[in-house]
Amino acid sequence: MSTAAIMDRVEAGEAFEVTRSGYSVARLIPIAGPKRSVRRKDLARALAGIPDMVGDPKAEADEFFGDGGDRVG
Repeated sequence: MSTAAIMDRVEAGEAFEVTRSGYSVARLIPIAGPKRSVRRKDLARALAGIPDMVGDPKAEADEFFGDGGDRVG
């Protein structure tokens, strides 16, 4: 099996154990789950219940943390 084929399978969610002389030396595992697309209508349905931001987040943060002038940017 080619390296590219192995990487494709790992990207799809499969894990491989690497051995040397019959001893396990490493595991090749995906760092994230398999990629999948989301249909626009499903995303809209999932986001429908999330409320819009209300108010002024910057002003609320200044009020909470104080506005001491130590700003970056």
